[in-house]
Parts: sequence; C-alpha cells; structure tokens
Amino acid sequence: MITSSVLRVLWPSARQFNGAARFGSPLFSHQRPNLVASAVLSQLRFTGSVADVPPPLQPPVKYSHQKSVSKPVAPRISRTSAFKQALRQPATDREKILRALDALPSAQDMPVEAVARTVYEVSAQIYNHETKRLARQHPKIKALFASLVGNVSQLNEIQQTSLIWSFANLQHDDRELFEEIVETIKAKFRECEPRTIAQFIWACATVGYRDQEVFMMLRERLFADLNNFNSKDLANIIWAFAKSDFSDEEVFDLLIREMTAVAEAGQLNAQQLVNVMCAVGPTTFASGKKFAEDMVPYIWRSLSQHSPLSLSNLLWALSRRSVYNEALFSEAAPLIVNQLNKFPPQPLAMTLWAYAAAQHYDMQLLLKASQRLVPMLVRCDQQQLSMFCHAYATFFIPDRALLNAMIPSIILHKAEFDLRGLVCVLWSFTVLDMDARLLFFSLTPLLIDFWKSSNCVAEKDKLQLFQVYLALKLSNKLDHMPLPDSIIADCEETWYRMIPNSATHSFSRFEQTVRQCLDNLQERYQAEYMDVYTIDFALPDEKIAIEVHGHLHYMANAHKLNGSTRLKHRLLKALGWKVVDIAFFELESFDSVASQQAYIAKLLQTARNTPLPDIPEERAYTLGRPSA
Repeated sequence: MITSSVLRVLWPSARQFNGAARFGSPLFSHQRPNLVASAVLSQLRFTGSVADVPPPLQPPVKYSHQKSVSKPVAPRISRTSAFKQALRQPATDREKILRALDALPSAQDMPVEAVARTVYEVSAQIYNHETKRLARQHPKIKALFASLVGNVSQLNEIQQTSLIWSFANLQHDDRELFEEIVETIKAKFRECEPRTIAQFIWACATVGYRDQEVFMMLRERLFADLNNFNSKDLANIIWAFAKSDFSDEEVFDLLIREMTAVAEAGQLNAQQLVNVMCAVGPTTFASGKKFAEDMVPYIWRSLSQHSPLSLSNLLWALSRRSVYNEALFSEAAPLIVNQLNKFPPQPLAMTLWAYAAAQHYDMQLLLKASQRLVPMLVRCDQQQLSMFCHAYATFFIPDRALLNAMIPSIILHKAEFDLRGLVCVLWSFTVLDMDARLLFFSLTPLLIDFWKSSNCVAEKDKLQLFQVYLALKLSNKLDHMPLPDSIIADCEETWYRMIPNSATHSFSRFEQTVRQCLDNLQERYQAEYMDVYTIDFALPDEKIAIEVHGHLHYMANAHKLNGSTRLKHRLLKALGWKVVDIAFFELESFDSVASQQAYIAKLLQTARNTPLPDIPEERAYTLGRPSA
C-alpha cells in the first residue's frame, strides 16, 4: 500500500510529468498509469544524483546543477534493458559501466528517435567524472552520437532538448553534432518553451560553447517574456551567464531582481537557492553582492533543508562575494562536520576554502577535515590540492604529516597546475614553514615556463613569489636559487611598488592610539618604516619593529593571527628585527590611555631585554631597497 508520506514525495514529480504533456509531444498521447509511475520513479532517481560541474575560477566544482535542470522526457522507446541489467550486477563501478556499455544495441539497428532515447537513458545513469570519461570513450556511445549527425531535425523539441542535455552531461566531444543541435534550436528560438531555452542555455554553458548570437536571442526573449520563466529556469540561466562570462550587466540585474522577488514571495526552494548562489558567487556585478547579502536570511530559514554538501556550496558562494555572517558560519559548521566523512574531495576543498576566505576558525571542522583528507589525497586534482594548501596556510595549521603527504600528490599532478596554483602551493608551504625543497625544485621549471609564456603575470602572484624567494633566501635552505634573476627582479619591483608606504598610508584608530602612547613615552620611532616589509612603528637603532594588528590580521571569530601575518613576523625576525605585536583586543581591554601606555612600555622593555638574533652574512637580504 502507498502511504500518504510516499504520495507526498511522488506528487511533485507526477505533476511535473503531467505538465510536460502540455508541450504537445506525441509521447504523451497515451498516459498509462504504469508509464506515469515509471516517469516519477525515474525523476526521483535523476534528481537524487550528484554531478560534478566545473567551477568558475576555479574553484571551485559546484554542487550539482543538474538537480535544477529538469531532465526532459525523451521518447519511450527503450533499448537499454540489458544496459540497466548490467549496472545492477555486483562489480566495481568501472567493470559495471564497461559491461553495461558493451550491452548497448548498435546504432544501425535503431531509428533516430530510439537513438536519442538510448543516449538519454545512458546519460541519466552516469553520475561522476570517471564513468562519464569511460562512456565518452566507448565505441558504442561514439557511434550512437555519430548516427545523429544530419538527423537532428527529425526530432521534436523535447527530443532535441533531451539530446543536448545528454551531450552536455557526458561532455561528449563532437562539435559538428552540437552545432547542428544549436542551429536547429536557434531556428525556432522565439517559439521554444521557456524550459527548453533554459536547458539549452545550460547545455551550451556546460560544454563551454559560447555563441554571442545565442545570448543576444536569450536577452531579447528575457526582456519580452520574463514572466513565463519559472524560478528553476531562471536559476539555470543565471548559472549559464556566469559560467559563460556573458557580461551584460543589464540582463544580469534583470534576472537578479526577478530572483529576489521570487525569494520574497517564498517561491525559491532550497536547491534553487543553492544554484543561484553558486552562479552569483564568481560574478563581479554589484547586484550579485547585494543579492548574496539579501539571501542570508533565506539561507538561515532554510538551513535545516540543506544537505552538508549544499551548505558548503552556499558558504563558498557567500565567501566569493565577501559576504560573511559569523553566526551563519558557526551554525553551519557542526552540520557539515557531522557528515564530513561522506564528502568527496571537491566539496571538502570548497568548504575549507570558504571558511578560510571568511577567516572563520573552527577547530573541530579542521580536525575532521584533516582526518578525511589523508586517505583521499590520491583522488584530489590540482585545483583541490591548491585550495587545501591555501586554507591550511590561512588558518596556519602546520599539520606536517598531512602536508608531507600532500607533496607526492602535488608532484604527481604538477603538469595540470596553472601559474596561480603553482604560486599558491609554494606560498602556502612557505607560510607554514615547511621544508619543501623537493617540491620547490619540482615545480620551479613549470613556473618558469608559465612566466615566460604569460603576457601578464598577476601582481598577486608576483607578491607571493617574492615572499617565497625571500623566505628561502633568509633561511639558507637552498645552496642556489633556481629562479632566474629576471623573475626575482620582476617580483621585487612589483613588491616595492605595491607595498604601502608613509606617503600613501592612513593610520587606523588603533595605530593612532599606539602613536600617542609612543609620543607620551618619548620614544624615537619612525612610522611606516621600510625594510623589505613596511613596519608600522620602528625603533631602527634598537631594531625593534612594532606591529599594530587590527581585526583583519586575526580570524574573524578567534584571537588567532592569520598565516600571512605570521609569515611577515617570521621574515622580519629573519631580517634581524625584534617584533612587538600589539593586538587590537589587548588595546581595547584597557579603560584608559595611561593603562594602554603602561602596557606598551612593558612590551618594549621585554623586547629590549631580548638579544638581537644573530644573522649570518650569507643569509642577509642583499638586493637592497629601491631608491626614494
């Protein structure tokens, strides 16, 4: 007997199935009960899968966007019984998928409609990168797709949409076929159903197909017919815009306003919220940041409805837009920790990256992540490895066992890194004070090649690489420096050009307090003193560096210095300075200027009683400061 709870689960899918009948396809001319049940169960199976969709900028892979894409129902001419039977047999994923693909019928034995249905059913069963790769490379899949070339016009709208979804889901590589599908749909674009358009745009973005004409047609359709697009359609269009780098702020603002109205009307469900946030995250439009800020209350209200994977994506999106809500991150952490042992590499990397970007320190999350990460390192790709390195460096978690275990995986994937990833890894190991000479010598040749071939190296990369060079130089860990002098000089020039100086610096409230105390103590100091780094207040004759640290130097929710600040302290000490660290929360704890002054005087006396470090001549930084 079907209980009421089961009916509540099946009813939305049944409604969606019946709604599809209004498209006028011959497929739905005979709606038998068993057909409806089959479609409902298929829909439940499809929407329960998690697929990996490549992230913008990286990063990183977002939560399944396929869940928001209603898989179009293709013709009920199934030739995949043997395929499905093989998938149910006990075996490894690789063995099962290969057997199942071998069991597929030949393309020559089927009409065009049946081929489209077969491709769709196969694609719907394949859910991860490895099985998709095996399917793409299998001769029968290639033959099925090849048989459709020149025959796309024989399919109706639903079948064509089903085909382009299958093409994108499998990441099939046949530009001729894809362009044929695109041209067929473009020819009737103005008459297509909104859902067809949304799935079509999603597929184009997924395979990286960028056609300015398609987006201009979409722009025209959105401004003329926006009310007929539902929240699911809009969520996928926004994702496609972001994925394709289609920079039309007017269209983006239109979509964001509509999605905000949908959310305010209570019609934006949890999964659609995830999809839109993941799309908005990497964009640069001002309305995207405003939307992310406006969605925080809705995320709060739907917190219990999100899976841990979904939560990690929401937090990633918020961090990408620099929207940080301490209470939300704190509340989400235990929910994620409870399920962290089930996280695959990408969501785990995104979770740690999000918390690091927000500088939200959660020790339990980091401990669990380290335990989860060690056994899965062999499955991590270069993007995930660089994200893990960045997170541990930001939090300054020198887990030497984990970091040493990362080195072989990084070297294994070194050819896959881009310049940003290479510099990020080297900088992270430098922050954590790891002896990674093997890693440095292994990655440096690739870094040099990127540098030579790049027309414009990002300033952030130059600044971080200069810190790596400086740390190696001062530590005397290398007998010779494998970086060419030209690269070192380029990084050094950028460093001294970008680093703050007394002419451009404006004093913070805490720095003004410290300066007043130093004046009262009659200390002979220099503000914004330059010795490779800019020192807030220096006593050059005594080699005492006074560093005043505000909120940005600490974790947002803990009095713990971040990794980059710790690296500055270490390098200043290596340059021969005694570092006096004055924390904002220490200053705020005193109720008078006199007590603040006494506290600073005590810190200075302690520094004066500490002997200067003995810096051998060969460890000195000899490139010198730029002329004034």
